[in-house]
Amino acid sequence: MGLHSSQSNTHIRGVTFRVVSYSRHVNLCLAQDPEADELLSNNPFALLVGMVLDQQIPLEVAFRGPKKIADRMAAGDLQRVVLDQQ
Repeated sequence: MGLHSSQSNTHIRGVTFRVVSYSRHVNLCLAQDPEADELLSNNPFALLVGMVLDQQIPLEVAFRGPKKIADRMAAGDLQRVVLDQQ
């Protein structure tokens, strides 16, 4: 698991700000299903759906939900589905 950073300068009204962003890829193991965990790790919307479902049903079942939804929709990419709805 590596920490990646990028830097850029932003100028606002004559003041220069250095913007540093960090990102770290995390492999989640919440669903106890490798394919479902991979989707949760790579798709923030899938993780959000799992968190919402976790409020109502057991954790492992909730975090398998996004993968089940994606499989049933035959989309595989929940983010594309959301963009299509906008």
